[in-house]
Amino acid sequence: FFAENKRQLYGSGKSLFILKGAKKTAVLIENIQIADLSDWQYSPNRGKVAIDPELGRIVFNPGTCPKSGVWVEYHYGFSADLGGGEYTRPLIQPVGYTIYQVGKNCDCKAIQSALKQWREEKPEHAVIEIVDSGVYVEQINIDFNSEFDADETSLKQLKSLQLRAGNNQRPVIRLLDWCTSGSDSLTVNGDCVACFTLDGILLTGRGMQVSGALTELTIRHSTLVPGWTLDNNCEPERTEPSLEIYSPRICIKIEQSIIGKVQVLPAVVPLVEDNHHAGEEASADRSMLAQCQGIGAEGRVDPIRLCISDSILDATDPESEVIGAPGCLVAHVCLTIMRSTVIGQVQVHAIEMAENTLFDGRITVARRQKGCMRFCYVTPDSRTPRRYRCQPDLVTKAIAVELKQKQPLPNDAAIEAAKQQESLRVHPRFNSARYGSPTYCQLADCCAEEIKRGADDESEMGVFHNLYQPQRMANLQVRLNEYIPSSMDVGIILSN
Repeated sequence: FFAENKRQLYGSGKSLFILKGAKKTAVLIENIQIADLSDWQYSPNRGKVAIDPELGRIVFNPGTCPKSGVWVEYHYGFSADLGGGEYTRPLIQPVGYTIYQVGKNCDCKAIQSALKQWREEKPEHAVIEIVDSGVYVEQINIDFNSEFDADETSLKQLKSLQLRAGNNQRPVIRLLDWCTSGSDSLTVNGDCVACFTLDGILLTGRGMQVSGALTELTIRHSTLVPGWTLDNNCEPERTEPSLEIYSPRICIKIEQSIIGKVQVLPAVVPLVEDNHHAGEEASADRSMLAQCQGIGAEGRVDPIRLCISDSILDATDPESEVIGAPGCLVAHVCLTIMRSTVIGQVQVHAIEMAENTLFDGRITVARRQKGCMRFCYVTPDSRTPRRYRCQPDLVTKAIAVELKQKQPLPNDAAIEAAKQQESLRVHPRFNSARYGSPTYCQLADCCAEEIKRGADDESEMGVFHNLYQPQRMANLQVRLNEYIPSSMDVGIILSN
């Protein structure tokens, strides 16, 4: 297809465009060859460039390979405006903010330069905006510090900071293995009441770590790559968490984002040991238990609030932990989640509300008497709060009632087998469960209707609920029937 429509697909502002060398010289369309590069054995003629559009691979002739780098401009498709991407999104900032712009044509060429200026000027509310879709390879450590004014009578506090992309831009922050003995993550720390927002950013290579006395963390329209980074087949290369939380009183909001594992372990001070506990092992066990339960020297810390909406949480494996705490049975978290898709096990203190969400992984909550789950798919054998019209509860109950009305009455084993079969039938099926593919977390055509129309408004469960695809399909079918000739039928064929 690409070879037949090369002039329509290749060029500046089109699907693909290649530049080479220090001056970013364009590779002309006459020098582009389409080839199968699955084994990397093909070598193009001198001055030519081979492209494999299916695998996304590029090969130069060994004699003309550019020494100063290759740049690629490209466009890609996805099911919705979700995660870091070049789509229009609302920009939200507090009143009276100070903005620092970062880009190749700005005063600040790097994010570190903008952070340095922010620390020197100390505005109450600040926005660091990246105005291009470049790749920024640098170590980022954000620290909210309280400092005394000159008269030493009051504190000057940095209250909020946004690190965001400009509209219709998708900058990439690529974190590397910088420190041999420290964290390489994007770190946010504060010893004062402060709020941090990550908006429109794609973070790869490492995760994000938040600590200190921060009040609020917002991740909006951003991607924290599940598995940190991917290989050529979209398989994750690591299993470490994308987001680590060590702030005991923070409120976390994740909106229209794609994110990997979330680990929450409040950095509270353990209880003081008494004379009844002897030995280092008993002391360590009690300290870990106190930490898991949010108990400090001054009393109990309330569970951290984690609010998720219209997002994907992906542990890359349904058997892996997607929300939890290392060394603890459950994370000290109170979860609210709406219209999202979760791949992995959820282990939290409580679920206050879950609605129109797919949980492809076992759920474990400590407090079942608190909260509610409605119009969700819940993996069997999960420990949850009370459920309302969730799957597979509805289908297993219906098949049990139907079988008990038959004569002769089936035995218990036959009823249980039928319930398990129905449970497997409504298990969510995706066109792809790997981040990086255009059909990522998109419900497959063979997915059960109970899932595709299982939300409270008869739209689909999961992250693409707000596309209202069942309603759009029904409306299209009605309109088509109005315009076809008599005695003819019309059908809709879906194409991924």
